[in-house]
Amino acid sequence: SSGINAESGIADLLDEMHLKWPTDYSGGDTKFWTHEYCKHGTCCTDVLPGIHDYFSAALKLNRQLDVDMALQSAGILPSVDKPYTFDQLNSAMKESFGVDEATYWCRYVKASNGESQQLVFQISVCITKDPSSLKPRDCPVAAGNSCNMGQPFFLLPFSVLTV
Repeated sequence: SSGINAESGIADLLDEMHLKWPTDYSGGDTKFWTHEYCKHGTCCTDVLPGIHDYFSAALKLNRQLDVDMALQSAGILPSVDKPYTFDQLNSAMKESFGVDEATYWCRYVKASNGESQQLVFQISVCITKDPSSLKPRDCPVAAGNSCNMGQPFFLLPFSVLTV
């Protein structure tokens, strides 16, 4: 079968991947991981030559670069009532990872009062392509944010998300 699965040589990683790297991507987790590997993993085969190397490194980086803890340390907690600024978010990324530029993705929803609210749904910290040590680095500004950096944002708690 096509796509990332136990037969891809990553059976030992799948439980942690389902826990740490779930998605609402159409087609589910394995289709999303296939997309991620085809888009990003194939560009770093000089550093991470195989599928297992790529996903193992991704999980290791997820453990090392704990975005949830970085946000919590900065007092940015998921809430449907409390908005935050991108200055606060940028400060959290700088404090925890030493980067001035991370990349953010947002979606917009209508609040009960009819106004549009911005929700951050993904935060990416870019990584060096140094074979001896994968470390945080500034993301290229051209990486593009889908967020309006001048408008407050909300982080939704998982408890309000429906699957």
